[in-house]
Amino acid sequence: MDKVLFKNKIRVLVMTGLFLVWPLFSLAGDYDCYVDLAVSDSGNGSKDEPFKSIMEAIEKGGDVFIEDGDYEENLELKKGTKLFGESEGGVVIKGEIKMGDDTALKDLTIKDVDNPVVVEVDADVEIDNCTITKFSKIGINTLAGGGKLKVVNSKIKDGKGKGFYIERGKEIELIDNEVTGNEDEEGIDIRSKVDGIIKNNFILENGESGIELVVGSSDLIIKDNKINKNGSSGIASQFYPDSGLNDKGDIKIEDNEMKDNDKYGFDCNRPQGGSPEDDYWRDSIELEGNEISGNGIKGIADYCKFIKAVDENEEADNSIDDSKENVDQSGEVEPKLTEEEKEIIEREKELEKQRKENILNKTEDLLIKNKELIFTAENQIIEIEKIGKVKKFFLGFDQDKIDSLKSNLTINNKQIQKTKNLLKEIDWEEEKKKIFKEKLNRIEKQFEDQQFFLNHQSQSFSVWVWLKNLF
Repeated sequence: MDKVLFKNKIRVLVMTGLFLVWPLFSLAGDYDCYVDLAVSDSGNGSKDEPFKSIMEAIEKGGDVFIEDGDYEENLELKKGTKLFGESEGGVVIKGEIKMGDDTALKDLTIKDVDNPVVVEVDADVEIDNCTITKFSKIGINTLAGGGKLKVVNSKIKDGKGKGFYIERGKEIELIDNEVTGNEDEEGIDIRSKVDGIIKNNFILENGESGIELVVGSSDLIIKDNKINKNGSSGIASQFYPDSGLNDKGDIKIEDNEMKDNDKYGFDCNRPQGGSPEDDYWRDSIELEGNEISGNGIKGIADYCKFIKAVDENEEADNSIDDSKENVDQSGEVEPKLTEEEKEIIEREKELEKQRKENILNKTEDLLIKNKELIFTAENQIIEIEKIGKVKKFFLGFDQDKIDSLKSNLTINNKQIQKTKNLLKEIDWEEEKKKIFKEKLNRIEKQFEDQQFFLNHQSQSFSVWVWLKNLF
């Protein structure tokens, strides 16, 4: 019985102790570091001695808490860095933010710069309850490549250019946002091969279309949005004749409101010409349950060739200006372009041309860097192997040289992966892509040989290492 009483007393003491110290655990360490612009001198980043600048906190990394204030800094978030503002309206960053992989922004405002947010290649990022405003170019700009962009409960508004520019290859989740008043461009501009969902957003009063999207190979759900009073169409889908861009998409447009847009509720375009198959739009896009009314030309453009896309009442409610239509050589009716629209198309062509040139140039640069890293690693291996067999047996290889080689191979591995991702984007010059692939295959073979050498030597026996492990 004494033993039972003793055990019960121990349990009570342990539970009481945990109850008393638990609040201390729960209050401590909520964030990895803190920032407060109001402090006189920058501290060590703790809650009691915060950093004065956000950049200092980013160097430390992790979860960063930012007190209210106006911070004029350009920021580059390294992997795993997350910024948490004290309040959305109180924390104001006047600077451009580059977001790397596994980074996040929450409860803050970014304003008064060209490109407030740039999402790096292959980065998974999240933006929650933020305001992005007064920008001159693009509110949230993603670079071509993989990765996921998640934006929720945020405002991207009152900019001069595009609200979003989603480059090809991205996965997106845009939910419960306001994309409004971006006066010269689209609210959301989406390139080809983009997957994801756009749901429950207000997309209003943007200078061009509310949403512009390239159909090719896209897999999207656009649902429960209000897409009204935009300067062109509510949603404008596009066909490009380029290889890889003329594939059909799988796009579901459901239960949206598309009202009072200057041109169409839903439009279909081919900015660079070409002739899509008759069933291209019909097979790529499914319209269901949308409320489309009061648009300047018509609810749905005839060129889309949807079957029963607009009911009789919708036809009656929308006026059609015949002066804006003409018949092309194939006998198809399509909108006549104004001079302004022609300029936009030419600009799009030039931007697409520049994009392709940038991808080719970047791929060539990466291949050169990969080759240089391979050459450096070869020289490192030669230096490592200069040690004699007897010395190697007793002392092993120079660990600093091994570590240096390991670091170099780690960097090259990342560069090789970046090159592979860029090669996926090149689908308009097959011959050049083939040459690039051959070069990369040779680099990968050399890299694998160097990695094998490193692994083999790291596991090789030496008396000194054996003794160190022993004692």
